[in-house]
Amino acid sequence: MILQATSATDDLSDSHIAQHECLFDEPDVHESVCDNIDDDSAGDVNDSLESDMDTDSNTAQTEPGDASYNQPLYEGSKVTVGAVIVLLMTFILRHHLPWCTVEDLLMLLQIVLPASSLLPKTRFLFEKPFRACTGIIDFCYYCPVCFVKVETRHINECLNCNETVNLDLYKSGNFFITLPLTAQLRDMFENSNISQLISHRFQRSKTNTRNIEDIYDGSVYNEAVGSKDASHISLTWNTDGVPVFQSSNYSMWPIQCVINELPPHLRRKHVLIAGLWFGVNKPNFNSFLKPFIDECNSLKSMGFTWFTNTKKTCTTFVTTLVCAVDSVARCMLQGIKQDSDIGFVYNS
Repeated sequence: MILQATSATDDLSDSHIAQHECLFDEPDVHESVCDNIDDDSAGDVNDSLESDMDTDSNTAQTEPGDASYNQPLYEGSKVTVGAVIVLLMTFILRHHLPWCTVEDLLMLLQIVLPASSLLPKTRFLFEKPFRACTGIIDFCYYCPVCFVKVETRHINECLNCNETVNLDLYKSGNFFITLPLTAQLRDMFENSNISQLISHRFQRSKTNTRNIEDIYDGSVYNEAVGSKDASHISLTWNTDGVPVFQSSNYSMWPIQCVINELPPHLRRKHVLIAGLWFGVNKPNFNSFLKPFIDECNSLKSMGFTWFTNTKKTCTTFVTTLVCAVDSVARCMLQGIKQDSDIGFVYNS
């Protein structure tokens, strides 16, 4: 393997290597960049992305289009550009690499890959497919004392509990994330065959007409959705705590939704994430669920619009039908306490 690697580098032209000599000629620049990276830099990600965008948009670099992500990395490659980008980002996150290291890594890859490689050459181009996701994530902040949702990340005093806080709630971790369902549903309907698959309830064949074989056979479903056409769908949602680390009490509470009108074997392959709570404390569900409930009410009354392949505008209405949780989460959602010894619940 060493001989093969040596042989491969011998084939590199002097001009090809010269294009990347700056990787080794300017260590002071890279060290200064690394020195400026600290824990507080996470809150300035969007500002960094905007500055990179302005810088790289003025260069003559050819930007890969969306279609190129599905093309082979280079002629004869068995992996696509998109697959390599995802693998690299996974590696970067797994090992907590600073961006100066990522930029050096991209330069090194340009040396060892064929000149025809479609791998992004700059940080801006590398981040481009991920940057499209930033607009669908909302940060919701809450008071660290009473856990009531507040409007801004910087507060001096909580208007609900009147406690002096004086914190940057982002840096202190007093926030949760919401991912609007409207954007996710629109993307699914416009960029996949979901709109055809949701007709499953009209096409299925029952084993026995008297059996309850799926959610469609229930009285609640039939009352809410059953008599309506394919422009109406329904969701089943769930939330539960998942421990993140074995050595600490941190847990993660996602809000997950599935579309009931999909065939049963496809429902878990198309899970929607509507929210995410992370921290030592369990969620305050009055705060955590409010954005989700507000959007569910809007989707039921107004629906969401999307475009077909022929650019026809469609509107689909969404009914949030069932919440499926275990006994512990159910008590928390209902605001009641559970007595594990005597096996019943009572109002808190």
